[in-house]
Amino acid sequence: MEIDVRDTFNLLDFLHYLVRTWWVAAIILPIAVAGGFTYTKLQVPMYKSEAVIIVASGAADSQPTTSVATTTTIDRGNYVEILKSQALINATVDKISMGVVTKDEVINNLDVVNIKDTEAISISVTTRSSEVSRKFVDQSIDVFASMVGRFYGASKLKIHIITPASQESTPSNISMGKNLAIALAAGMVLVLTVAYVRFDGVQAYGGRSRSTRSLSRAGAHQANRKITASSSENGRDRSDGGQPYLLDGQVDDPRHRSENPNMNTTVDLSPELQARAYANYRDRKRE
Repeated sequence: MEIDVRDTFNLLDFLHYLVRTWWVAAIILPIAVAGGFTYTKLQVPMYKSEAVIIVASGAADSQPTTSVATTTTIDRGNYVEILKSQALINATVDKISMGVVTKDEVINNLDVVNIKDTEAISISVTTRSSEVSRKFVDQSIDVFASMVGRFYGASKLKIHIITPASQESTPSNISMGKNLAIALAAGMVLVLTVAYVRFDGVQAYGGRSRSTRSLSRAGAHQANRKITASSSENGRDRSDGGQPYLLDGQVDDPRHRSENPNMNTTVDLSPELQARAYANYRDRKRE
């Protein structure tokens, strides 16, 4: 039985290898950070404006109270759909100067929601111009009031603006710190991936980890001792003119010998063969 010490992943060995190959991180991480910085600078700034309104009913007090909750819930859904309607968007766009902002951009970035567990409705839009975003929200409320008045009767509804339309001075879609953090994290993942692939390749094709070298040194000492004893017992000592102890696949080549006066037989083994020799010796001992 042979034991391949490279079959198992050793985290400590990998960390040592990662430190030794620091230049991989030195190359990849600056590139990743530069990429994140460039991406941030190339992003088109988008500005969000948001307002919150409540549509109050002015219905007569004689209206049955049992139907108020259901009617209010249905009405809020209707209000949301009116605020998102193509008719309201077209009427609003016609009343303001859009500049570089297109109607499609407004349609794709318009968000109208009924705030959960309240009667409030949030209206927000995000465009390339902070001024256009604010003007659109403001004007859409006026258009909405006009449309709802026609549908429900002006005397029965009153629109309260809880939060006026805001105008941002900083883009809502750009965050230098966030983009750089993401780029750095991606760079670290790439560094670990490259390092692991290289580490695995070194392990698979003859690289020696610290644990391998430790096993090789310990195994080689015992293996060479047992090789000497086995060779002497079998009459293959060099002093008797015998042949040196050979592993499977080895040949008696003087170029691979290193004379050692303290041993009867010497074999110049690579670290991998030393480990195999020790493993073979243990197998023979068990038998």
